[in-house]
Amino acid sequence: MSATPAVPTGPAAVRTSPRQRWVLLQAHPQQAEQLASAARLPLVLAELLVARGITEAHAAFAFLNPDLSHLHDPFLMLGMTAAVERLDAIVAGVGSAGTVTGLTRYFRNVAPNVEFVLADPVGSILRHYHETRSIGEAHPYKIEGVGEDFIPTATDFTVIDRVLSCGDRDGLNMARRLAREEAIFVGGSGGMATWVALQVAKDLPADGLVVVLLPDTGERYLTKVHSDEWMRDNHLLDPAVTRVEDVVGGKRRHVPRLLSVQAGEPLRKALALVEQHDVTQIPVFRGTEVVGTVYDSEILKRVLEDSSSLDQPVETVMAEPLPVVRSDEAVEQVTRQLASRIPAVLVSDNGKITGILTRFDMLQFIAGGE
Repeated sequence: MSATPAVPTGPAAVRTSPRQRWVLLQAHPQQAEQLASAARLPLVLAELLVARGITEAHAAFAFLNPDLSHLHDPFLMLGMTAAVERLDAIVAGVGSAGTVTGLTRYFRNVAPNVEFVLADPVGSILRHYHETRSIGEAHPYKIEGVGEDFIPTATDFTVIDRVLSCGDRDGLNMARRLAREEAIFVGGSGGMATWVALQVAKDLPADGLVVVLLPDTGERYLTKVHSDEWMRDNHLLDPAVTRVEDVVGGKRRHVPRLLSVQAGEPLRKALALVEQHDVTQIPVFRGTEVVGTVYDSEILKRVLEDSSSLDQPVETVMAEPLPVVRSDEAVEQVTRQLASRIPAVLVSDNGKITGILTRFDMLQFIAGGE
């Protein structure tokens, strides 16, 4: 083959083998440099194919192929068309843009009043381009498979009504919420699209209907979106959708879920637990009932006054019991309690105290530190 030609800055054609159909590339003049490496891919591949004697191959090159919009799923169209009289809006993210453009062009003909909303990650340039028709500056984001730092060739912004941005925290936590509450297992792009769909739905009447496309499976993101550790390390866990049990079960310190003493036991035992596990409060039980709390500062104060007090019952320095919260309660509510003068809360599961959550536990969980 001849040398690789210059990257086109307008409508141009590049073929991937001597006898192959032409692949149309639409490159925006402002995107020429950004598309340079991508646009050369068909030519590089063509050289490899011809060298191996393969002359009938066809390379789709999704991001550079405007014909993708003709490949939208007819069964999806049929299902959505059946509800077209009740449909208010369609929400989807953009990858290569074939599905979105195909959907929007189709429904412009059969249902011109349906609103088409593009979901875009904060950091992508698509919203800025839709509003200004200029290429803005992209920034890193964690939601994968959607949004771009260039404009995919198949994107037709003339049929998009508006673009709404979604941040990483909102989109990724929505994906986790879908799995937890709806048994819908998707990745971050599906969470982003759902979050945007809910914003759209807020402006509609109670009987409004929004269709949202969820393009991916959560199976590919088990070590990312659906990993508590990864979410913590990236400071993305949202207390509003995190439960108390998530925090208690995710403690990184090697401390039992619940340390306690029984009423009548000596202070010496409470002090031993404080020293061994480096904790500041120990719940006091009478049987299965919580009756009080012993704090390290009170133990120290009593021992300094009288060393023999270590053999006295814990009730001699016992304070009020810690508040009790349910294990399925939202962390956001518990955080408010811990932000006040309450140093810790006890966690109950089906009426039984099963753990303790301290300020330090909460700070460690949010920060993702060791």
